[in-house]
Amino acid sequence: MELFYKLYENLHRLGPGSVEDTLFAFSKIKANQKNLSVLDLGCGTGASTLVLSEIIEGEIIAIDNHQPFLDFLISKYNEIPQKAKLNCICLDMNNINFAENKFNLIWAEGSIYNIGFENGLKKIFPFLKKDGFVVFSEMNYFQCDTP
Repeated sequence: MELFYKLYENLHRLGPGSVEDTLFAFSKIKANQKNLSVLDLGCGTGASTLVLSEIIEGEIIAIDNHQPFLDFLISKYNEIPQKAKLNCICLDMNNINFAENKFNLIWAEGSIYNIGFENGLKKIFPFLKKDGFVVFSEMNYFQCDTP
């Protein structure tokens, strides 16, 4: 893992996607943008966290298991106009433990593969409010079988 961390530590985005992709995914849910409680799983350096912090009001709890990624996120967060309060926690997503029904939105942009899609859903479900939303995104590779 150390090699992975060294390679990615100072990158703004640690995987595929863009600001537009984050905004598009968020536009598909019917969440009120005020007073949201958001859990961002495996936030990395926070590319999508920063986008969300500019468009929602409430609190974002961003977790990642590598503190330098979180430090990078905090430094970028302090440079932008934000609406949401940010709380960063250095934690492995296998070990999350929050109050039940705490979050309106649980977000994992390009990170849920770390614990598996099905396992991720099982782990986060108790923390999701009754009318809450989950957004998981992953890179997919499609290959055309015709020459």
